[in-house]
Amino acid sequence: MSNENKAFIHPKTGSLVLPKGRLLWNALFRPRKGKGDKPGKHECNLLFPKNADLSVAKDEAMTAGKDKFSKAFREAEGKWPKSIGTPFKRTADNDKLVAALEAADIKVEDFPVYVAARSNDKPGIVGPNGKSDGIEAEHVYTGRWARMTVDAYGYDVDGNKGVSFGLKNVQLLDNDDELVVGGGKVSAESEFEAVEGAGDDSKSSESLFE
Repeated sequence: MSNENKAFIHPKTGSLVLPKGRLLWNALFRPRKGKGDKPGKHECNLLFPKNADLSVAKDEAMTAGKDKFSKAFREAEGKWPKSIGTPFKRTADNDKLVAALEAADIKVEDFPVYVAARSNDKPGIVGPNGKSDGIEAEHVYTGRWARMTVDAYGYDVDGNKGVSFGLKNVQLLDNDDELVVGGGKVSAESEFEAVEGAGDDSKSSESLFE
């Protein structure tokens, strides 16, 4: 797995290795809560830079789509059918993600696409050295660089048709600034400024009852 910026098929396992991207919403150590009485799933989302080569990933998704929805893909004549959901999502279409990138002074066009992968089972998680020793939940945060291995498959559930990625394993890579997407944790530095002589003219909290 030498080229971190290019999707490829692992020569030994046959898994699709996605390029290096930045983690978004994830549920790697504990599955998300399922809808209704359905069990939750483990999930990993990656946001890819514009130089990421996803051509092999697209080919794998197309193959899975053709296997599941042969008629729709045949009628689309080589293009992705509008009636079939794609695993590739446009960053610009997600308002919360756009806001998070802009707040971090990152151009949306520099990270144009993201994907999600899910699994019923907890994925294997390793660090940059390829080892799982010492990897804890605190090491996985929105904004960290990572990559993952997946399998593409077609689905038809409750009238929703599309192609998705099944999550297999994740490798954590470079640390980076944390991204705050859709609320949640906000840095103290972003909310407070230095105050000179704080408390000089302040009233006692007892004044609330005066």
